[in-house]
Amino acid sequence: MEYLPHRYPFLLVDRITEQVPGERAVGIKNVTGNEPWVPGHTFKTTGPIMPATQILEAMSQVAGLVLVGVEDTTVITVVFSGCEGFRVKRQVSPGDQMVIKTKDVRHKGPVWKVAVSASVEGKLVMETIILLTVIRPEGANTEPPDSTEQ
Repeated sequence: MEYLPHRYPFLLVDRITEQVPGERAVGIKNVTGNEPWVPGHTFKTTGPIMPATQILEAMSQVAGLVLVGVEDTTVITVVFSGCEGFRVKRQVSPGDQMVIKTKDVRHKGPVWKVAVSASVEGKLVMETIILLTVIRPEGANTEPPDSTEQ
């Protein structure tokens, strides 16, 4: 909560287990039956299924934590600006613990690309490349030290 501006019901990361600035982050989302989406996203044949947009938001929040320690997160705003190769492989339901991992981080200017995967019990749920844009206050000199674009 120190680094993410999100709060209930949009804070979708329960714990960060690893964070290396500019390289990787690992987060945990414990999915419960008390989630705000459960009443409106429950089906006769499957029961409640976490919406893909909520999974993507949780992944984006973990991806944004990669910037902590590289960018001055007290001055900038980091926003989700897109994703590439979005694929849902399996369902997530209350009782599941989703592990979210970043794999590859690159940036060019204000745009960061972070490859992220989410899994439950070691089985892939979703993977994508998340695009994050850093918004700097006008006139602020808050550029990161160097670019890691490859």
